[in-house]
Amino acid sequence: MLETKASQPVITVTLTPAVDVAISVHELVPGKLHRLPAVRQDPGGKGINVSKALRAFGIPTLATGFLGGDRGQWIRTKLDELSIPHDFVDISEETRMNVKVSEGNGRLTEFNSVSPAGAAANWQELEAKISNVQPGQWIAFCGRLPDEMNAWWYRDAIELAKERGAFTLLDSSGDGLRFGCQAKPDIVKPNRTELTALIGRRLNTTAEVVAAATDLVKEGIGTVVVSLGGDGVVAVTEAGVFQTLVPEVVTESSVGAGDTLVAGLLYGLHRGLSFADCLQLAAAAGTCATRTPGTESPTLASVEALVPQTRVIVL
Repeated sequence: MLETKASQPVITVTLTPAVDVAISVHELVPGKLHRLPAVRQDPGGKGINVSKALRAFGIPTLATGFLGGDRGQWIRTKLDELSIPHDFVDISEETRMNVKVSEGNGRLTEFNSVSPAGAAANWQELEAKISNVQPGQWIAFCGRLPDEMNAWWYRDAIELAKERGAFTLLDSSGDGLRFGCQAKPDIVKPNRTELTALIGRRLNTTAEVVAAATDLVKEGIGTVVVSLGGDGVVAVTEAGVFQTLVPEVVTESSVGAGDTLVAGLLYGLHRGLSFADCLQLAAAAGTCATRTPGTESPTLASVEALVPQTRVIVL
């Protein structure tokens, strides 16, 4: 078990935050007028979502990354209202807005804006913040890289944090995941699609997912946790292979479920739980998040109520 410093906040890094607009319709029909009973807005971006869930679970957290313009200020205000400490780098470009449309059949359609990249001085300022991380502290690098950004930034940032003695988690995709894995984070959390793209072959079965994750652990990554949606979670560590089976629930919104899973995992590590218990709670958290609107975080009580229905199998 990693010797986490429980008194230190979990730092989340969000390079591509957004104002997330969540819309629910019975059926999305192109070219048709849709009248909406309500539209929900949340501060979003994967790392921010992790911090929101950690705060709901009672774990200290600090959100950082890039924010800019009126939308960036709106996100800061909302984080203040949620009592989530933050220390973002201010950039000149406007923070993006994303629209998520959920249908009654569970289908999700997303409209995501282009992510501003910031200036070189902004990246240097963020790296200086990361260099202040403390030994035994967790730092989670979450989300895709901004458009036109150096593909290897996560690799360099993770190496910097590790040099300071911090524990690192990477939840990204594409080049961010590929190059970030070269720094051998303590935990990598892809979903099946992201892992498939990373290794370049189809992963149709659980055994194929396990084999791909095992290859990454053999390359020096501490733990690989693969989210499989309704099929649960598979995790590979040097100590063994685990799978969780999750209950079927009525889905209101799947947005942010993977981020809540990450928060559940970090919650367990922060509390010093066994890895199997961490994984069980994380899978329950991710499942529970699908029952909340938008990117609203579930309560710890609701997650704990789902834990008994979530099974962990040692493969």
